[in-house]
Amino acid sequence: MITSSEMFGVNDFLTRIDDICRTAANTKFPLMNIIRHSEDSATVEMALAGYDKDEIEVNLVPADQNIRLLEVSGEPLPVDDGIKYEVQQIAHRKFRTSLPLTEYWDVSDCEMINGMLVVHLNRDLPEERKTRSIQIG
Repeated sequence: MITSSEMFGVNDFLTRIDDICRTAANTKFPLMNIIRHSEDSATVEMALAGYDKDEIEVNLVPADQNIRLLEVSGEPLPVDDGIKYEVQQIAHRKFRTSLPLTEYWDVSDCEMINGMLVVHLNRDLPEERKTRSIQIG
């Protein structure tokens, strides 16, 4: 028997949300915050101390079905500064991380602020997908 939640894809949606949360939790570097401002607006912050914006690349990559990946990668420029560190705990290494974006989410802006990569996301839901009130006659 098919339940109404299966018919409308709710189980699929909940599985995707679970996968997104698991992916974000398993990401070790860079550390990130995901801030939800409203139903249609969010911000992803990635801690990238020591990286210059020229060493970072941000891409939206198509994936299966209606998912796109927000891919962020960094490759530090080689520096031969002759410094011998006593302690070096600040990571300055090559990395690649991705975060799945569901349908209708897009990047509106991206900037570096005080060692944080800030990616602003907006959801542009078509009118036919928005909730509408039905008047009872």
